[in-house]
Amino acid sequence: MHPIIDWAQNLDNFKSLSKVSTALFVILMGLVTAGYLLPMSRRLTNYIAWTGIILAVVLSLNCGLLYFWHNYYR
Repeated sequence: MHPIIDWAQNLDNFKSLSKVSTALFVILMGLVTAGYLLPMSRRLTNYIAWTGIILAVVLSLNCGLLYFWHNYYR
């Protein structure tokens, strides 16, 4: 068994991971907003924030799919 699948099987781990990715998403959306409000750092802030948002979405989707697949398709 893959250790990541073992870890994602635990519902508490899954819930904490989704909380972390939600918090990350909120922080990065704040960064995007700050990037639009502060014209001097717009490009850099946007680059960092959108990269982080894409990573957070991919991570949460991966863990959600792993959890769903492992618990409902046995």
